Amino acid sequence: MKKIIYFLFLILFTTSKAQTIAETVDWLNTKKSEITSTESYTIEKGTSSNITFTKQHIKIEGNYKSTSFKWATIVDFRVNENVDKPSLYLISDEMEKGLPLYIILKFETEDTRDRFIKAIKNITRTNGNELVNPYSENLAENIQWLNAKAIDVFEGSVKQRVNYSNSGIKIYNLNNSESYTINWGNIKSLSYKLYDKNKKYYIITLKSSDASSGSAKEKKIYVSKFVGETYGRILKNLALKKGAKFIDEDLF
Repeated sequence: MKKIIYFLFLILFTTSKAQTIAETVDWLNTKKSEITSTESYTIEKGTSSNITFTKQHIKIEGNYKSTSFKWATIVDFRVNENVDKPSLYLISDEMEKGLPLYIILKFETEDTRDRFIKAIKNITRTNGNELVNPYSENLAENIQWLNAKAIDVFEGSVKQRVNYSNSGIKIYNLNNSESYTINWGNIKSLSYKLYDKNKKYYIITLKSSDASSGSAKEKKIYVSKFVGETYGRILKNLALKKGAKFIDEDLF
């Protein structure tokens, strides 16, 4: 069922007319007054901001700050029905301080949002963008998907960051010096479930150990419930394919 929903979502993105990038940019700039508000990596909710579309990039500015990235770097689209207004998330593969650069556009109606989706998809498709796919069997694409979902990881007061690479997982905090690197091959247990206390997050529990040094680590990652189950599935499959050897929990 989830695969069907995902591919229906892709169909929505691929039904726009074959307009040129220049025509699409003109349309976006003319219609941008229909965007009720914006947020981004640097622009907080409620900040008065200005948005600009060009043939090369999208940019928002407000309160002496700005977020900008090229269309060609967009790897993820997302709509969110669980906020005050219909929203469209644009997520870049450019990372800064452990998070992908992102821009959120909010609209008065779903119809308006969907029209902007088609227009922006026309630009990214023309640029040859490849969107992250939660059903890909490609390990590099799995890593890219997980990193694109970094904005869904609960950071807490320590501003926790989680980044994935070919060698393993790096978990660190921006507000203190704590940093952990877990090699894929050292992961011995990985589980995920809905967080019982508030039902807002999935809790991912990672346990690793190194037989040669005797060291062991346990780390928890809290991920938005809207992507948590898929996040846990992809992470577990990726770990196994990267050499993790899970223990038999019922061995003794």
